[in-house]
Amino acid sequence: MGQRWIGLLLLAFVGCDGGHGMAPDSGPGATDAGTPRVHEWHAPAREMMQPFVDEGYVPGFSIVVWRDGEAQFLGLGRVDPAAEGTPTPDTIYEVASITKTFTGTLLALAVQRGDVTLDTTLQSLVPSSWTVPTRGSEPIRLWHLASHRSGLPTNIAASVTPAVLFGAAFAPVDETTAYTAFLLHLLEFEPGTSYLYSNYAVGLLGWELQRLTGSESFDALLAGVTDPLGMGDTRVQLSSEQMQRLAPPRYAPDQRTPAEEMGVLAGFGGVRSSGRDLGRWMGAQIIEPEGELGDAVRLSHEPRGTAPDGASYGLGWRLLPYDGQSIVTHAGSLYGATSIIYIDREARIGVALLTNSRVPNELKQLGLAFFDELRGRSWRDGPFIRPWPEPHPRLDLPSTAYDELVGRYAWDGNELELLVDDGRLYAQFGASRFTRLHPVAEDEWRPRYPTARMLVARDGVGVAGVRWIQEGDHLYVRAP
Repeated sequence: MGQRWIGLLLLAFVGCDGGHGMAPDSGPGATDAGTPRVHEWHAPAREMMQPFVDEGYVPGFSIVVWRDGEAQFLGLGRVDPAAEGTPTPDTIYEVASITKTFTGTLLALAVQRGDVTLDTTLQSLVPSSWTVPTRGSEPIRLWHLASHRSGLPTNIAASVTPAVLFGAAFAPVDETTAYTAFLLHLLEFEPGTSYLYSNYAVGLLGWELQRLTGSESFDALLAGVTDPLGMGDTRVQLSSEQMQRLAPPRYAPDQRTPAEEMGVLAGFGGVRSSGRDLGRWMGAQIIEPEGELGDAVRLSHEPRGTAPDGASYGLGWRLLPYDGQSIVTHAGSLYGATSIIYIDREARIGVALLTNSRVPNELKQLGLAFFDELRGRSWRDGPFIRPWPEPHPRLDLPSTAYDELVGRYAWDGNELELLVDDGRLYAQFGASRFTRLHPVAEDEWRPRYPTARMLVARDGVGVAGVRWIQEGDHLYVRAP
């Protein structure tokens, strides 16, 4: 964390409760019944998640539950800390890598329609002037791309797009850039023989499906899945009206980040969606639509190899062994948004959590604990979820103790900025996301994670710098 990211990172492609019931329509998705209702799961949801709002880690949550044949909704906190308004079923979020579940289903749909097979090679689809990298005798096939078994790297190297400024929007990737990366990356293994999560691979898959079908945009391609389910808010490019409903992505409560744009690789993480639409999407995984879309959904759930953590991937979906069941799931995280879906198809239960802040570790824990609650096992029986694990006592300090630290610091070409928002101290290294710090002793501050300490260094005048202790002990000197 003490190393400046810009030289090291790969281009990452990378109140009111709003308790509206959403009942299913004639299809497998769900629509808003329009009648406010209170469901018994609201109380544990508030108890688990409201502290994350109160402590300032997220502006708010959209919580979607699918059970008993319908989607149900709860909003906590605010859409935007700077404005009034609790999340509603129609609040739109960046869902990041949940996009992969749509791209995998689009591949399955293309297979059902006879446009391709799962064994179609990537080389047969790309323009003839480009050569797909190889390793061993097995070429990259479409199912390899969708299930992270292609051997392609996680992301395109930053050297491919040197103009990228981390901390701003990720640079949209054009076709030439996407294919130029073939020249710079060796495959990590022979396709199909191992596992490596790859944004680049799934992004390529989406682009090749778009080219194959002659779709003018990824949204036009995506409509083949979303239109039959009535998911009008699930798309890459939002209308002006939809932009008004987008929960503004945030690094930290006072720091917005631009909505991400990914260009031709949008199929790995560029989709935005609402709680209402994700309710429909979960419903379609539990009660498949009739016809070719239902066949595509079933095909997307078939496991295709195992990852090191024991999970496997279908086409886009992650299949997680959990409590004797195979849970259909996927998470998404960008610098300014986090989302997760868990589905138990056998129990016909699903949960989706959405927020416009980057809290991937917390959201996975919260989502799984809340999922247990819905499946009849109290979340208290699992690891206790709280926004601050409190390994050390926190101190109540006057505002001056926070304000005197505000500023920029430097060590060996690396930059650290400390800022205060709403009485809370945040650290940012280079252009990485903001990390909240807590005072645990006089002149000692700690983040919740990773394991690190910040010690304040003083001279005879005031704060001269800060020592960041994490995989080393580095003194960041305050800028004049």
